[in-house]
Amino acid sequence: MDIEYTSILIGIFGAFIGIYFKENFRIAKNQKVILAKLCAYLEYEHRQIIYAENNIQLIKSFNLESPSETKNIYNIDIVDKIIIETKSKCKVFTDKIANLENNKDYKIQIFEIYKQIKTESIELSGNHKAELQQSIDDIKNNISFISDDEAAQLGYKLTYLIIHYKNCQVSVTKSYLKLLSFVEHSEEFEYEKFNALLWKFIEEFSCLLNLFDVLVVRTKNSSKSNTTVLAIRNIFS
Repeated sequence: MDIEYTSILIGIFGAFIGIYFKENFRIAKNQKVILAKLCAYLEYEHRQIIYAENNIQLIKSFNLESPSETKNIYNIDIVDKIIIETKSKCKVFTDKIANLENNKDYKIQIFEIYKQIKTESIELSGNHKAELQQSIDDIKNNISFISDDEAAQLGYKLTYLIIHYKNCQVSVTKSYLKLLSFVEHSEEFEYEKFNALLWKFIEEFSCLLNLFDVLVVRTKNSSKSNTTVLAIRNIFS
């Protein structure tokens, strides 16, 4: 009787383990699809960032890239570190400029940026701002990036990174729209207002670039894992 009872328990336990492993393999297959989508979206984002070469050069000129030692990409607090560090660097720089008795050279540099944006705004089509607004809607509606629900299937750390990156995409576009609108409607160069809007955009764009670097590495590393590895990782996570 005891042997029969034990056999039944072993059978139930074996069935449970089989179902558990099968479910984790199903989840792992979904993760592979989501990671493939994420890789494709990031490839597109990379091309868009290349097109924004002027903005990247601007970031580099102010030395706002995260240092390599900060990018310990598997730390849970990497996102918060990047955002805090970038904002801190921006504040240090703007405070330094504000405290200078003679910041004529800096004002000349800012005026050149103003003229560049003014020229670009004239050359852009009337639909450009509508397209930028549409890009915000596409992100929010999961058309141009994976959804939050899909991200949630990739684990806590990657989900946290992806959602912050998506929010940063929206913030960058909104900051640029405000900057563009201000320049388009300004009849003369207003240094204080333009400088504030410009640095808001620089801060957001710097965060975006630094988060992008981390997200690309994390996504590529995860996508290299086969379904079995992902399933085992899910079991022990």
